[in-house]
Amino acid sequence: MNRPDGEARPLLNGVRQWVKVAGAAHGTVPLVVLHGGPGGNHFVFERVAGPGLEAARTVVYHEQRGSGRSDPPEPADAYSMPLLTADLRSLLDWLGAEQADLLGYSFGGGLALEFARACPERVRRLVLQAPALHLRDPEVTASQLAGFAEVAQGDVGTRVQALLREARSPEEQLERVWRVVDTPTVDRFLFQRADVAARNRALWAESGLTNSGAMHRALAAQPPTGTAPDGDHGPHPDSGGPARLERAPGAAGAAGGGPAGRAAARVRCKRALPGPGGNGWVRAGGPGLPGLTGRLDTRTPTPNER
Repeated sequence: MNRPDGEARPLLNGVRQWVKVAGAAHGTVPLVVLHGGPGGNHFVFERVAGPGLEAARTVVYHEQRGSGRSDPPEPADAYSMPLLTADLRSLLDWLGAEQADLLGYSFGGGLALEFARACPERVRRLVLQAPALHLRDPEVTASQLAGFAEVAQGDVGTRVQALLREARSPEEQLERVWRVVDTPTVDRFLFQRADVAARNRALWAESGLTNSGAMHRALAAQPPTGTAPDGDHGPHPDSGGPARLERAPGAAGAAGGGPAGRAAARVRCKRALPGPGGNGWVRAGGPGLPGLTGRLDTRTPTPNER
């Protein structure tokens, strides 16, 4: 990689996109962080989780087209998974990085899987937190409805329960629930601790950044691409080659057999990730991908693996 620390707004795939490099002096394979949303940003992650990563790794924060401090595309609805993966490929080219490790959370985890499928030769390792593979996954909708039903209190709780009894599709129910829940309810839904919620709220306000919803609307109207088609995608990470995406045992029936439930990824993780000891398979997914498993590597990384 040939970029120094600092912020930049390079032209990636025809759109000015915000990029920040930190920890370049470490000289490691870049760890590219992919945010959620869709349409979110890295402002909070930079300040909460970022410093710990930057102490040991070369970290690259990238805000996707139309998100955070990046420009919106033209036309305004130019969002798709192929475009977003092309943006990432352009980012790695701009960085001068032949390969990268991808850390994706929520929607960013799904994007990381899509990129690994499209460009396996550019991905060394994946670190995924609750990846969401498409925005109309019935498992995600059901989990959000159940979550709000559990945390909503008082008058808000009464209104949520009334909405859940209406004869509407789960997607329509969820849209209406989001309209009636207040800030305390959303904080209980997103965070386990009130002090963490308050800190995040303060950082959100400090950022001055908003999510226009344009990417979400565009992607939600498109059919899911899936991430684990039949066929070989190159050697398994254990062999030192590009990442391979494959079905996990027992994952075929998850999420009603939908694309997100069927998809799974075999990923090589660093020992810093929480989980049981040994080199066994550990469950590492969330509502967006209940069939995801990850291999927990407890070896001490060699210098060229950092």
